[in-house]
Amino acid sequence: MMKPTAIFILFTFTVLSAKAQSDTIPSHVKPGSTINIGLLGDASILSISYEQLFSIRPGYFLTGKAGLGFNQGFDYCILPDVFPCEKEMRNFLTVPHHFTSNFGRGSHFGEIGLGGTFFLGNAKSYYTLYPILGYRFLPMKTDVLCFRIFTTYPFTFNQSVDILRIPIGLSLGWTF
Repeated sequence: MMKPTAIFILFTFTVLSAKAQSDTIPSHVKPGSTINIGLLGDASILSISYEQLFSIRPGYFLTGKAGLGFNQGFDYCILPDVFPCEKEMRNFLTVPHHFTSNFGRGSHFGEIGLGGTFFLGNAKSYYTLYPILGYRFLPMKTDVLCFRIFTTYPFTFNQSVDILRIPIGLSLGWTF
């Protein structure tokens, strides 16, 4: 499982590096970066991230994102009034990141890619990897709002369930 993932990530870095130097759309016509605030998704309750956009051709671009976020750990409590839980809620710093391919027309784009999140803190899991499928509203100009809604589901099903994972996320950002 890790070998195909490592190959995919290496391939994505190679493509992103190559395309970053050969944009076909002049940089003044499209945004090159976004700053986003994320709600849910990406294995974070709340996050802030920087995203770089790499134009391939009109209607198609790649993105690479890295950010910092927050999540909470929990243990299932069945009938807490009858059987009190002895463990308290734990907080985690999250480091979400992704590489996605975006395709569409005008300001509307479909998104597909691969993402992951590192958990820093006292978590039973330290990393989760997931596919991303989403919709992105991104005007092809700078200094405007952008919006993204996406879904994720972890590849590794045997991870502990002590970290809150919501499969749908929202992101609101600013292009520059």
